[in-house]
Amino acid sequence: MRKGQVWSYDILTAVVVFIITFAFLIFFWWSVTTLTTEPRPEGLALGARDISDALLSPGNPEDWNTVVDPGDAGTWGAISLLGMGEEFGSQEISIDKASKLVQMDATNYTALKAKLRINYNFYVEMKEFYNCSETSIIWSPMNCTARGILPGTSEWNSLEHFASTPSGNFTLGIGPDAGGARSVSVLNRFAIYNGSLVRLKVITWTNQTWQ
Repeated sequence: MRKGQVWSYDILTAVVVFIITFAFLIFFWWSVTTLTTEPRPEGLALGARDISDALLSPGNPEDWNTVVDPGDAGTWGAISLLGMGEEFGSQEISIDKASKLVQMDATNYTALKAKLRINYNFYVEMKEFYNCSETSIIWSPMNCTARGILPGTSEWNSLEHFASTPSGNFTLGIGPDAGGARSVSVLNRFAIYNGSLVRLKVITWTNQTWQ
């Protein structure tokens, strides 16, 4: 074998090794980038759980609703955890805290999202259960008509209705349909609000999809 041929084989071997090594590095970089920049489905589920846990706690400080201006996000800095619970260990939701959260959401969704420590888009609704046609509801001071629910509508015929706060119906965030969501996680929790059983529905969503 000629000396020139030996050199050619050595060069060819070196080139092949270089290409394989380079390809491996590219694949490794792509894998790390994917893991660190793309949220995963389990991340959405954990986010929904974290939001529900926070909202059903009293928050920190527990009297945060008395020390902030819900219309001024600049005053929210003293809150380390947002929650609606009356106290730790209780499933009862504070009407005033719920009302303050509705106002905060209307003021600055992005700031509220940061306070809830969530990296995804979110939507929360609270609904209570009653039949608008029941006599006890019809003669109640807060009957369905007084709440703006008209006879014959789908809302009237439903057994689930948005829980009302002094600041309006309890909803927070941006709904997945309105935001064009492509990946969604839903979590339902139950609590007591204004003496009634309510369902707290927490949705986390993103515009990304996964294989």
